[in-house]
Amino acid sequence: MDNSTLLYLYYNQSGFHIMLTLLGETVTVIDFLDKDSPQSQEPTSAHPYIDQLDAYLHGRIKELDLPYRLSATPFVTKVYEATKAIPRGQTASYGEIAALAGSPKAARAVGAAMASNPLPLIIPCHRVVGSSGKLTGFGGGLDLKERLLNLEKDT
Repeated sequence: MDNSTLLYLYYNQSGFHIMLTLLGETVTVIDFLDKDSPQSQEPTSAHPYIDQLDAYLHGRIKELDLPYRLSATPFVTKVYEATKAIPRGQTASYGEIAALAGSPKAARAVGAAMASNPLPLIIPCHRVVGSSGKLTGFGGGLDLKERLLNLEKDT
């Protein structure tokens, strides 16, 4: 497959509805699908990346190791790197991530970066919580955020 070919892979199992967008062999977007969307009715794709996603979602592997492409500003790149450094099964607040990214007063900007994260699960924004520890905002919904955090604590 050449680097200009778009490919969409679907994972619709165990209550997870996820679409991976690939450009060539590189993941560019991971989308959590609404369970009622037409894409959530697609059969799960037969592909090694989907096999790895399945292993991750069932706790057989601890993190995804997929080739990916990400374009972001220098600040957002620092935010994403700080987010990737949160250990599996643990959480950090938006303020803590802001401090790690070198801008301790930028918690709201961290929230905006999390909201625009095109690669959740690779950049595990489900591990970022409010300052009180409360679950806040997640593209896949708070139920999915809690489910992912529980999955990580159990494995």
